[in-house]
Amino acid sequence: MRYWQRAAARGTEKGMSQVVLDSVAHYGPGLRGAVPGDAPEFLIATSRVTNDEAAAVTQGPGAKQLGRDLLRNVFNGDRGWVEQNLATTVFANRPSAAAGAGARQLTPENFDAACYASTRMLHAWKIPAEIDGEPHVDASYTCGCPARR
Repeated sequence: MRYWQRAAARGTEKGMSQVVLDSVAHYGPGLRGAVPGDAPEFLIATSRVTNDEAAAVTQGPGAKQLGRDLLRNVFNGDRGWVEQNLATTVFANRPSAAAGAGARQLTPENFDAACYASTRMLHAWKIPAEIDGEPHVDASYTCGCPARR
């Protein structure tokens, strides 16, 4: 509970992007121990941006408005933009049925970027998210249940 209270207070000062990046910097070193293949299974779900036009919007000044539009679209049942421009991408520390056949390798080098990208809600996070040079946004846009077993 303390974590969320501190995040909410800091969000008004710094913005949510920086709050999340600070949290990744603080908690990441301890969690990164789950990255080696012999550690327990560790998965991070994201939404990969699939084309240049969508990347320009999601990573640029139009992201906030797009995020608001996508929230509104959820209530209208309109998944058109999401289906045309985003794809669920799971990063895993090792291959598994839970990760799925298309899972990408989670490494110490891409761990922080994957953590940040998995939370990047377009309407509130200003700092763009890239993993291994590819634009990504929050997992919830494409994956109804990003936590998997």
